[in-house]
Formats: sequence, C-alpha cells, structure tokens
Amino acid sequence: MKIRTLREGSVILSRSQGFKFSRSGALVSQQVAYDGKNVYGIGDKSKVFVSVPISGTNDEVMDVLTEEAGAYLPGRDLFYEDVAEDLKKCIEDVLFNTDASATDRLIAFAHGVGPEEKSAAE
Repeated sequence: MKIRTLREGSVILSRSQGFKFSRSGALVSQQVAYDGKNVYGIGDKSKVFVSVPISGTNDEVMDVLTEEAGAYLPGRDLFYEDVAEDLKKCIEDVLFNTDASATDRLIAFAHGVGPEEKSAAE
C-alpha cells in the first residue's frame, strides 16, 4: 500500500544570521531554525518545542542536523555556501527569469549530473 501526501515547504536563508526551514502537510507541520547560536525545532501538530545551543556556519549546522540528528531539511543542498557555481547560475536564471531558455538549461544540467544510465548488458 502506498500513502501519498502533499506537503509544502519554505526556506529563509541569511548567510550571516542563520536559516529557517518549514514544511507542512496532512501528517506533519514543523519548523527548524538556526540563529547563529541555537537551533530551534517546532512541531506544531505534535506540540513539541526544542532548543539546542550550537555554533558554526550554516553549512556545519545543516550537516549536524541531517547527519547526526536525522532532521529533514528540504532542498538544503541548494543552500550550501559552496553550491556548484554552474548549478547556482542555472537556478538563479530560472528564479529571476533572465531569459527564455533558462528552464531548458537547468533541465539539461540536471540530466548531466543525474545517475548514469545502466548499460544494455545489465
């Protein structure tokens, strides 16, 4: 049996002041925020609030949250300081609608970095 749910999320990022990831849907409504000194977790439906002192760059804190705490931060790969410049340029061109071919270039980029196709012998 498969259960499908619709979720929506948002991200607010400030390189100097932290970040906030939010997601909500039928089963979950939560927020994870970092202000440079503490990480805050809020589970609206589960009525949970957590505050943990932590320091580091946004990148370091996102790594700790996902790798050690098991947090789900949607789209976090796009918010690292050293995100691939080519990918960053493609995304910015789509977001800011710089030209008519921006979406096609982003799709072509995604196909170029996706999983390699399996050979016919496999």
